This record gives sequence, structure tokens and C-alpha cells, in this order.
Amino acid sequence: MALANVSIVVKGTQSGSTTDANGGFAISVPNERSVLIFTHVGYVQQQITVGNNTDLTVVLLADVAKLEDVIVTALGISKQKKSLSYAVTDVKGDEFTQARETNFGNALSGKIAGVNASGTATGPGGSSRVIIRGNGSLSGENQPLYVVNGIPINNVNQGMPGTYGGIDKGDGLISINPDDIESISVLKGGTAAALYGSRAANGVILITTKSGKLQKGVGVDLTTSYTLENPLSIPDWPIRIWIRQPGDKAHFTGRSDC
Repeated sequence: MALANVSIVVKGTQSGSTTDANGGFAISVPNERSVLIFTHVGYVQQQITVGNNTDLTVVLLADVAKLEDVIVTALGISKQKKSLSYAVTDVKGDEFTQARETNFGNALSGKIAGVNASGTATGPGGSSRVIIRGNGSLSGENQPLYVVNGIPINNVNQGMPGTYGGIDKGDGLISINPDDIESISVLKGGTAAALYGSRAANGVILITTKSGKLQKGVGVDLTTSYTLENPLSIPDWPIRIWIRQPGDKAHFTGRSDC
């Protein structure tokens, strides 16, 4: 594959040239001991001694370099982690499977500084409450925005018990399997989520799920967990039974206690 715009310089001089669209070039050298330097972005630099050759074929190797860890902000600008104006905390997914929770939001407790996670007293299938750096509103929503693989998810509670009863059917986090989580990044503060607008005023929790990996043979992961709970009290409710015998207009009452 021909490379265009390859820079060619005679070593130790200002004389140089570039390749055309077909990779061809022409350059004059002082003598046979002259060295040509070939450079191109993304390729390893080559130095070749001319010698008696008048026709050179040069092969440039791709330059594969490992970059330092960077963070892509919401505005698409890559910065080093230490230069960000807001706090970013990363947690590996393995930390959420050591002590299993039915709702993975409860597993955030104690994992990240400044993040307070607590479960409601409505049983294993109940919702969780996650607050980053305290409440930001007295009457509005204080929970952060959850983004799974770049897509915001709805974490609205599916029913909430009130003064006159009700059922807590969980929230959006209960549908996320902790075994599928590769890593979690917590962006603290409203300035950390310019991409998501006012929805991220209380911070953002970025969830990255696992992807398939090439391996030899078939890999099977088996996990299981169970939860046992005892009711706080079993009330003794009286049951009143009304009995009427056939052909008799009189009514008899009885009482049976459970």
C-alpha cells in the first residue's frame, strides 16, 4: 500500500522531499554515505544509507504506542484524571459480587467515598436510595442519574408504601445483574455531567457492562444466592363466622381465633 506525504530528509542537511500519491519520490544526495530519514505519522522512523542504490523501496512499520490513562469528558475532551475539576471514582465490578445484594444499589454502600446507599425496609425486592454528597433538594429528586453503556435508564420506584399502605415493587436498579458489570464510574457534582443536563444535577453513575472475550473452550459461570428473613410480628386477627342452618330463620354466631 503506497504511502503519500512521507517526509524524506537527508540526515545532517536541510535537503528534503515528500512522497506523491503513489508513494514515489526523488531526492539528490551529496555522496554514497548519505543517510535518508523517512518519517510519517503513525509509523516507525526509518533511516537508510543510500550507497550505490538509485532506486529504493522502503517499507514503514506501523507505530503501536500505549497511551496513558485518559478520561473522556462529556464535552468530548480527553484529560488526565488529575486535571479534572470534579471528582471521579472508579470501582471494578468484582467488588459487587463478593457480598451480594438483590438490588445492586445497596452494594454501593462503603465502596465509594461520599456515596451513601441504603435499602428500604420493604424486603429483598425493595428499592434502594443512593445519595452523592448529601441531599441537594428538600422536595425534589436527590438520587443521581444512572447511565448504562452510554444510555440513561429510568430509576423510578415501581410503587412506594405510604401512610395508608402500599407495595414497594423495586426500582430500575433491581433489573441490573451485578455479575454483568465490568466497572462503575461515579461523577460527583453537577459540573461532571454537562452532557446530561439538569437530570445529572445530583451526579452520575456510569455503568459499563461486560463484553464477550475470546477464550479456549466453553466458559460457564454459575452464581447463586438466597435471603432469609423473619417477620417482625404475626398479629392475632379474630375471625367472626356467621352460620345459618337450612330452614331456620334464626342466626347463630360463632367466633374462632387464629
